[in-house]
Amino acid sequence: MKQLLLTTILVAAISLLGSSQTFKFGHIDSQTLLQAMPEQETAKVTLEKEFKQMENNLQSMQVELNKKYEAYMGAYDTLSDFVKKSKEQEMQEIQTNTKLSARSTKSVTKKRS
Repeated sequence: MKQLLLTTILVAAISLLGSSQTFKFGHIDSQTLLQAMPEQETAKVTLEKEFKQMENNLQSMQVELNKKYEAYMGAYDTLSDFVKKSKEQEMQEIQTNTKLSARSTKSVTKKRS
């Protein structure tokens, strides 16, 4: 009986000692932390290059679309229906790709901010 009481008291004491630890919570200013990292400048330069490349690609796609449209409108009367449809489809694909590229550029722009 004494041994059971002693064991119970010992287990209770160990439990109290183990659970008396306090938990520590902290707050980190992530913006300051990111600015202090040396990799931040490299990532920024890489992102700027990627943005510039996407912007140039978007501009070249727009120029290509405009040239094809002008050529199409200039020769519209002389083209057969089949050629008209294929040219229209080609321009539609370029326009779709241009829109997708513009969305990608906007998403990169949001990441830059």
